Amino acid sequence: MLIKEFVLENEKQTKNLAKNLGENIKPPFYIALKGDLGAGKTTFVQGLAKGIETDPAYYITSPTYNIIQTYPGKTFLIHSDLYRIYGIEELELTGFNDLLEEQNSVLAVEWPEKIENDFDFDLIIEFKITSFDKRKIRLISCGRKAELLLKKISF
Repeated sequence: MLIKEFVLENEKQTKNLAKNLGENIKPPFYIALKGDLGAGKTTFVQGLAKGIETDPAYYITSPTYNIIQTYPGKTFLIHSDLYRIYGIEELELTGFNDLLEEQNSVLAVEWPEKIENDFDFDLIIEFKITSFDKRKIRLISCGRKAELLLKKISF
């Protein structure tokens, strides 16, 4: 397990770190995004989308009400927010498992606590609000694939 921590001063730094991560990801890749409301999870996914070359015609928004949003591009982005679901069984009814069959994809899941006992993530990212704009972000590898990725990431 490899852990990296970053203190990010603003939204731009959050997006830049995520873009750097996305540029180095080898799909399929599954990311758990943990943090309070407003901690920067969706902002991070916006930067990640640029890094994996999601079609720029699409604006990345929080899928809080949709549960899952997908975005085409060089790499297929699956962005999910599980805040409103009760567990893996309910998520499966949305077609979630069908989306995971796409091998050239990156999955970013907000509120992964709802399924983490039933799903294997490659990377866990923890967001902590330290002031109005400042965030502490902790990246935790969950296997060799993410460990190699984190070794490439600098900020």
